[in-house]
Amino acid sequence: MLTFIKLNYKIGDVIEVTCTEGVVKGQLEFVNDRMIVLRQPNGQICGIASSDVHSFRAETPESVVVPSTLAMNGEVADLLHGVGEGSQPNAVAEASQAADEQVLPSVAVTSVVEPKVVGHIDLDKLQRIDPSLGRKKYFRKYGDPSEQEAGRGVFDDRGDEVASQQPYVGAKGRITFYHHEKRYGFIRDFESDNDLYFYVQQVADPSLYENLRKGIKVVYSTAKNAQGLVARCVHLPHTVKDLLLMAEDQLDKRRYQLAQDMIDHVLEVDPDNLGAQDLLKSVRESMPEPKAREEAEADFSSYNPHVVYSQAKKAYLAKNYEQAEQLYNQAIQANEKAESCVKDLVTLYVSKFKQAETETEREEARQKAMGFLEAHRQLLPDNLTTKQFLALNYHLPLLDFDHFIDVVNEILEQPQVADVVSRKVFYLWQKGIALNKMGYPDEALQVVQQGLDLAPRSRQLLNLQRQILSPEEAEGEADAEAGEQPAYTGEDSSVEAGEATAEASQDAETEPAAEA
Repeated sequence: MLTFIKLNYKIGDVIEVTCTEGVVKGQLEFVNDRMIVLRQPNGQICGIASSDVHSFRAETPESVVVPSTLAMNGEVADLLHGVGEGSQPNAVAEASQAADEQVLPSVAVTSVVEPKVVGHIDLDKLQRIDPSLGRKKYFRKYGDPSEQEAGRGVFDDRGDEVASQQPYVGAKGRITFYHHEKRYGFIRDFESDNDLYFYVQQVADPSLYENLRKGIKVVYSTAKNAQGLVARCVHLPHTVKDLLLMAEDQLDKRRYQLAQDMIDHVLEVDPDNLGAQDLLKSVRESMPEPKAREEAEADFSSYNPHVVYSQAKKAYLAKNYEQAEQLYNQAIQANEKAESCVKDLVTLYVSKFKQAETETEREEARQKAMGFLEAHRQLLPDNLTTKQFLALNYHLPLLDFDHFIDVVNEILEQPQVADVVSRKVFYLWQKGIALNKMGYPDEALQVVQQGLDLAPRSRQLLNLQRQILSPEEAEGEADAEAGEQPAYTGEDSSVEAGEATAEASQDAETEPAAEA
């Protein structure tokens, strides 16, 4: 079936493929006998193996080409003759599938494809075709100038010139590192193998800004500063038409240098593009003096450096708690890392509760913590990490055992905990401590036994069992055990709270917990 697609459709055609995962629709990027690659509407690339392709649906081609090694029986011939005006959209797919199943002596091809001009193959496309090809191999563009003019030097993934496809600005390098907190990264340039530094303010593409990560292929301009080579005006590969629209948008936002760089990227691929030349002229006419231009481009509305949150965190770590509290509330109002702000402030209020010297101060701190969390609970996602934070860093320190047990029961139902012995034993241990403190020793012993069935030599569970059965011999040990639960730092993390302590509770026969 993929052979039929390769002969009858070109790069950029929209095709709908049915496979094991469902229906995948997108523009054709690459196809051979082993796989088909589609660019989906969301920009993601999807590759499907030939063995996984059940059927496909696409617009009817102007003429149908059948591989010469495939002979058609009467049914297949009728299907192919029926492809045309008024035919079903999937008629071509059905005909191709039927043809693939009929391997007989060769027959004449119904139409002939005009020969295509082979030219320059972009490096990233070349490596997708054959990863074994080295980075230093180049191919020379050749052919009649009029032929090159027709396609503007644009080639498909097989190196064939595509006259009907729009000019395309291909990737120059790949992001090899990006620090999400500090908002900077490095790009490996395909041609020179140099590592180029870039900062988030030079990301000119909203789609890239929302998905900055290692491995993304990008386009950029190269500059040099005191630190070395840097990348400027970083964006995803786009068609010339789309990139000119983005350049106009940058011009409207008074980001003159970014607009000029984008137009330069277009002119590198399509030097005779009149639209790009006219827009470049407009940019240069609108561009103010250098100092005024720098001030105009300093306002990047899409960039949020979390300035207030950073100040709040510094004050918190320096133990300037009153200033930290004020700054955290300002950061929440500005929507700067609201989840981390809420967790940090809850931890701060609970700390004040634990350090209070009188019962009146303790109650005031408790009410403040409860009131704050009730007002901002909607800023915390309803996931396992939040439940662990609330259980260990809010309900348990505030001695709110009823709610603590309710949350722990929810945690124990989560597969990430229920399926990992160390984590499950840890929360059973904590639940047993809470039940014992509430005056339910029998229920606490039942919970302890559940944990011992999983980890018979757990030191924490054995100590808790001894405390419950012989409280006069182990007075005060329960409080010491309860104080061993881990503290949550307030930072967002994919590693569940309490994992380290849970692992410590297991005997040598218990496998360590898998990292979350």
